[in-house]
Amino acid sequence: MKPNSNKRKNTSACVAMLALGLGLVLSGCMTIEEMAPPVEGTVIQAASDHGADIESLQRGRALYLNQCIRCHGVEAVDRYSDAKWRELMPEMADEAKLNAHQEQDVLLYVLIARQAKAIAASQPTP
Repeated sequence: MKPNSNKRKNTSACVAMLALGLGLVLSGCMTIEEMAPPVEGTVIQAASDHGADIESLQRGRALYLNQCIRCHGVEAVDRYSDAKWRELMPEMADEAKLNAHQEQDVLLYVLIARQAKAIAASQPTP
C-alpha cells in the first residue's frame, strides 16, 4: 500500500465525520428568536403577569445577545431552570463585566423569556 493512500483514507474519514457532525448541528439549530425571544407577544404577556418593566427586559435581551456571546454562544433561555440561571448569573455577569443593574436586567429577561416560551409551547398552534 502506498503511504499517500492511508493519508487520503484518513482525510476522507475526517471529511465524512465533519459533514455528519455539521448535519447533526444544523438539524438541531434554533434561530436567535427561538433561543432569546424578542420582547413582544408572549414575553410582554409574561412580563405583565409579574409587573416586569418592558424597558428592563429590552435592555436585558440586548445585553444577553451582545455581551454573553463574547464568552460563548447564545444559550437558549430555557436551557436552564430558574434556579440554575440564578446560580450561574453572578459568575457570568462578572465575566461579562456587567454592573449590578445590568445583571438584574439580564436575569429578569431570561426568567421572563423562559416563562414566555413555556406559555407559547402550551398554546395550540393555528
